Amino acid sequence: MGLRFRETMSGFVSTPEGERQLSFSVEADTPALTPFGGWAPMSLTGTVTLEGVVEEAELQPGSYLEIGLPLDRHLRYQVTFDDEAGRRYRFYGKKTVRFWDLPRSITTLEGDLFRDGEELGPGTLRFSLLDLPSFLASWRPWSAR
Repeated sequence: MGLRFRETMSGFVSTPEGERQLSFSVEADTPALTPFGGWAPMSLTGTVTLEGVVEEAELQPGSYLEIGLPLDRHLRYQVTFDDEAGRRYRFYGKKTVRFWDLPRSITTLEGDLFRDGEELGPGTLRFSLLDLPSFLASWRPWSAR
């Protein structure tokens, strides 16, 4: 049995051209939970918008979410997309979960934006707590059988 849910993150990244808004809406799914309550990496599908570059571009294969809870205390995201000129962008970020600061640490994604392998700059994206009800309602078990 696997799990599936939807999530939206938005914020800003620094680029050589200036600060730009970045947001993504994804569906994360994994075909199975690994033994002993661990997680297999979750594949991400959905869309991403990078201000002035792409509007609702499809995520490319290789986009994933790695959940390292509770022991490793992190969630790692890799969101990969292409612009209209075929340049490959990748936002790689991590939420570092601090149980004494759970609301902020579980909603804040710090990362870096790359274009064709070259680092453009850092970014901070956030999950809005206003989206919490729809996020929780989106969690679904599913079976690949």
